[in-house]
Amino acid sequence: MGMACIDPSHELIAFSTTPNIEYNLIHQNQWMHDACFIPDTTLKNTLLWWDYQSEKIEKIKLGNNHFTLGMTIFRPVGNFCLVYSFATKEKHKGLRQFYNENLFGLIDMGDYFYKSTRDLYSTYTLSHTPPKLNEFNSKASGLSIKPFLRVLQNINKIR
Repeated sequence: MGMACIDPSHELIAFSTTPNIEYNLIHQNQWMHDACFIPDTTLKNTLLWWDYQSEKIEKIKLGNNHFTLGMTIFRPVGNFCLVYSFATKEKHKGLRQFYNENLFGLIDMGDYFYKSTRDLYSTYTLSHTPPKLNEFNSKASGLSIKPFLRVLQNINKIR
């Protein structure tokens, strides 16, 4: 898992369990060709699969780490963009469907990771105050999903 925080000045700070990915993308000047470094607000809170035309980027992100599948989620929060990335070495068919069906769980994991590292992140970003995430941030509002429950209030007293 990895997380990148992009502040309103477009400065990126990355936290990763496989930092060689970010290091090699930047060191080999491949980051600017990787859509995961350039948030597209139309793709917020959805899975962006690591399907690359570039063999160099695919080797850096998947091949060097023996990953079979990778994905990124852009999560805008205020003027910041949190970028959550996940990868796996599993080879089962149906993994894309599984991760699509568990999108909220991935977002929750990313949010937990962000909340756990927010204080550390604040020591690096000096120009902007990192956003706080509430426990009750609704992922559905960011996905334009209509709620399927509604509250009904009975104004007549039951006798």
